[in-house]
Amino acid sequence: MTAYETVDWTPISETDLLKLIADETPQHNASAKRLWDAIRIQPVKWQLHPWGDLGGGFWVVAIFGQTVVWYNDIEDGFNTSPWTTPGLIDAYFCDQADLRYVLSYLSDSLLGGTALPPKLGPPRPGVIGGQP
Repeated sequence: MTAYETVDWTPISETDLLKLIADETPQHNASAKRLWDAIRIQPVKWQLHPWGDLGGGFWVVAIFGQTVVWYNDIEDGFNTSPWTTPGLIDAYFCDQADLRYVLSYLSDSLLGGTALPPKLGPPRPGVIGGQP
């Protein structure tokens, strides 16, 4: 048993995820809404070892080039991560962002050529608040 298997956590259902997305969608500005309409997909679970193993993966909700938008139900927020192989998320992040925020910075990046904001990486054993 790994440390990740000892966490008391239940993965979000597709029904609850769709409700969460629907609750946030009306809050998008017009350009973010158009972007969302262009990149969204029917939620599908993609693998991200070891963090997603217990819940069967994480829900990917949109594909933006070589970036996926996915819901991290361990950390309770949306994230962007690179991907190279369909069905596999390349990097774990715990941004804990609202979907509207993720779409806003993707839209800003696309329209303004700005870089995506810095990412918060996975938990590291023995490290609390960035300090060993």
